[in-house]
Amino acid sequence: MSTRGVVKPGGLPLDGTLSNATDEALVRKVGVNGNSDAFDVLAQRHKQAMYSLALHLTSDRMLAEDVVQETLLGLWRFARTYETSKGSARTWLLRILVHKAIKMQSLCAQEDSRVRKVSAQAAHPGPATVPGSSAPEIGEAILALRQLMGQLTESDRQLVALYYGAEVSQNEIGQLLGLQQRTISRRLAVSVQQLREGLKKAGFAAGTG
Repeated sequence: MSTRGVVKPGGLPLDGTLSNATDEALVRKVGVNGNSDAFDVLAQRHKQAMYSLALHLTSDRMLAEDVVQETLLGLWRFARTYETSKGSARTWLLRILVHKAIKMQSLCAQEDSRVRKVSAQAAHPGPATVPGSSAPEIGEAILALRQLMGQLTESDRQLVALYYGAEVSQNEIGQLLGLQQRTISRRLAVSVQQLREGLKKAGFAAGTG
């Protein structure tokens, strides 16, 4: 009988390939042996979800890409510290990403503040212009939503980004952030209602879903 695709108790396929290995087994191989193939499989398997989450957390494509790269670097450096008792490998990886996103956003905000001060001093006086003011309504709605997201608390913004942006389950969010599911459900409901009301006040019809 062929052993292709059959997984051993340790999580690795019997034929020695890595494509069907569990995340946990792959992380162990990266941590113990520095296995670059296992690292590549993990990166390919989760990079889209990581980028989606990073983009929802940062609202900046370039910064989101940097966050993903820093997260993968963290995977390579700290894979040996992963313990299954602390949750799934995916949850552990997303936890790294959230921490990286918060840190890099803070650094970018500090740099932006410095740049704005210098620019304000050097700028000629005159009426301010709003880039993209002639954009279609959907673009304006997205911009308004991003601004409203910025008004949420940092923890609530993370919840919305994880659940609606990266489609992480509430159970997994609980493991990731150390919250009870009923707390997650309540805070998500309050945050979504706040976003809907904000969009309505801005002149955009908010969906009911």
